[in-house]
Amino acid sequence: AAEREALLAAERGVRARLERLQQVSAALAPMLDPARAAQIAVEAGAELLGTRVATLGLLSDDGATFELAAHVGLDAEH
Repeated sequence: AAEREALLAAERGVRARLERLQQVSAALAPMLDPARAAQIAVEAGAELLGTRVATLGLLSDDGATFELAAHVGLDAEH
C-alpha cells in the first residue's frame, strides 16, 4: 500500500510539472519578444527545479561567451 501511494504521489508530481510546462509553452507561443520569452522560461525553470536563483545565458554570436538573457533571484549587483 505504501509503495502504491508513493507511485501515485510521483505521478501527481510529474503531471503537475507537465501541466506547468504546457502553460509556459502556451505563454511563449505567441511571443515576439525574445527577452520576455527568456524571462518566462527562466522563471518557470526555477519554479520547476525548486530553486530561488536561476539564470539563462545565450551563446554569443561569435560563440566565445554566454550572454545573460534572463535571471531570477539575483539583485542588480550580480
